[in-house]
Amino acid sequence: MRELVAVHDVILRADLPAREREMLSHFTLKLVAAHTSGEDLLCLPCISIDASHPFYLRVETFVPGDSDAMTVHIPHHYVFLISGAEARRSIGFTA
Repeated sequence: MRELVAVHDVILRADLPAREREMLSHFTLKLVAAHTSGEDLLCLPCISIDASHPFYLRVETFVPGDSDAMTVHIPHHYVFLISGAEARRSIGFTA
């Protein structure tokens, strides 16, 4: 059984609609937010990211402890932040 390693983290916006937030929470980690709304941020640990689609970000993600990856398409406007490993810069950011 191979262990999956996140190369990027995709942090979703705190103000997602309730239904979408509920659906996406099954694929994400929760980060405790330090802002006034009290909403936790949702974080997708990603193996790969493809931003070539005009409306959706295609991410290959996994649930920690699981050995299977899954592909999830997320509308661009749901994304708050994309962070990445030092060796592999995140898309959309330059050195």
